Amino acid sequence: TKGTHALVSARAKDAVDRVATVLEVQGVLKSPQENKVEQSKIDVKATVLYDERTLDVSKGATGSLRSMRHYDRAEAKITLPKKEYAPTLRPERRLIGVEVGDDEVTLFSPRGQLNRDELDLVDLLAGSLILDRLLPERPVAINEPWTYSNETMKAVFGLDRIASQTVKANLTTIDAKSAMIEMAGRIEGTVNGVKTRLDIKGKCRFDRKTRRIDWFGLLVKEDRDIGPAAPGFDVVARLQVQILPRNESKSLSNAALAGLPLRSNEALVRLIHEPREGGWRFEHDRRWFPTGGDDRFSYLRLIDQGDFVAQCNVVTLKQVEPGKQATLEQFQR
Repeated sequence: TKGTHALVSARAKDAVDRVATVLEVQGVLKSPQENKVEQSKIDVKATVLYDERTLDVSKGATGSLRSMRHYDRAEAKITLPKKEYAPTLRPERRLIGVEVGDDEVTLFSPRGQLNRDELDLVDLLAGSLILDRLLPERPVAINEPWTYSNETMKAVFGLDRIASQTVKANLTTIDAKSAMIEMAGRIEGTVNGVKTRLDIKGKCRFDRKTRRIDWFGLLVKEDRDIGPAAPGFDVVARLQVQILPRNESKSLSNAALAGLPLRSNEALVRLIHEPREGGWRFEHDRRWFPTGGDDRFSYLRLIDQGDFVAQCNVVTLKQVEPGKQATLEQFQR
């Protein structure tokens, strides 16, 4: 109608994009310590750069989406008061499949199982495949607000349940080149059964020539309770995503993907736990979360729909001479 604008994505099957994402997080962790909560500063910076080929497209805010990504860069630096570590993606796991349902996102590698750090590194909020669901489903006028379904907010922000949300968006500016969308609101829900509260502000730029989102910026203030498998936190996260169309990607060509499973299966969604010098490894489903340890000790907790179900402690025994057994006292120690 007169005065309204249809902002419909032109994403098509086999379209290839170049995606660069930077996530910065600052704030405090909240950990239980002898009947009190101890707070410690945390600083995170994650940078990922990948090509993405769309495999399946659905219109609107429902239906399935699929893509395959090849990461040229995937790294993070996490700084705590007495610890600093930098998870990366192994070279043999740089091919990542993405599947989006109505309200959840699943990432996996067709070349083998990921570990928990690798999954967390590639499973950032507001993934590039799902950003189209932030566009209005009807033609809108400037400053005409619209809302999002709980299913869309769950998928965009990686939540498993939403108790309430007030996120609204509107078209703020439009010209011959682009349209700018702004959104803001509050979301209350759970992640792995743990209560969390998010105050969000976002901006989204829609390129009117390519009819695709080419930039997305997000500011999130999150206050998450302490959970049975992870500390709570009170942080501010800043996310920027840039998307540019490409003609092709050799790493995602038909020849490069030939013979690989392009859909997830039960085996590929399992994770691998393998200490660097532990001399052992095992598979586990995604309900198990490492909660501590070192090269000799590993502690994992099973969280099922928010409930702490079980704990698994693994200890590497000291080596004994060939042909001999550890004594009972050595085993107990």
